[in-house]
Amino acid sequence: MSAKLAPIDLTGAVVGTTGVIDFNQFTKFQANNIKEKAHLRVMNESGCGVDVVFKASGNTHYLPAGAWGTFDVEPNDATLNVTVDYILPNPPVSRVVGIYYMPGETVPQ
Repeated sequence: MSAKLAPIDLTGAVVGTTGVIDFNQFTKFQANNIKEKAHLRVMNESGCGVDVVFKASGNTHYLPAGAWGTFDVEPNDATLNVTVDYILPNPPVSRVVGIYYMPGETVPQ
């Protein structure tokens, strides 16, 4: 079952501001099928372009302001680090939100 993770509040962020999305408590793979990975959907509901890095695996992605992405979670990943790259003026929302999908769970389009 999917789970909404604690959001990162980017209100008042400046270039270089960082935040962490923690999903350590969730299952990363199924013991009977290690190839079936969990997924993390990240919604950049802010006026900031952000770099996102899975801390353990080092997988790196970029989300421009307002973009969403769905990423594979490697078995050793437990957190996602977010770093602000640029800021658009006066955004109406300033949050980065993650939804965790368990291994084998269908991720909606």
